[in-house]
Amino acid sequence: MDKRVKIAKAVVFILTSLIIIGTVLLFYIIANDRSVKERKFADNINLKQEIGSEIKDFKVNQNNLYIHIKNGLDNEKILIIDAKKGNIATEIVLH
Repeated sequence: MDKRVKIAKAVVFILTSLIIIGTVLLFYIIANDRSVKERKFADNINLKQEIGSEIKDFKVNQNNLYIHIKNGLDNEKILIIDAKKGNIATEIVLH
């Protein structure tokens, strides 16, 4: 009987540990998710594009904004913008 009590205590200890670790991990994930949503971006970004340009697509990844632009001359480019500072970091011209 003594062996069964030791096994039961070990199982209770392991399950309790898993519950505590899971709860801490859950709070950690929620806290990080909230901090991602609270990121501040620039209020105004000047793209400095020609008249007739159109935005085909855009993506936001951490602190960067990726904008796919097609201008009036059938040229396409991708602008990589530092969203916190609001300036163009890189311009990639597609041929």
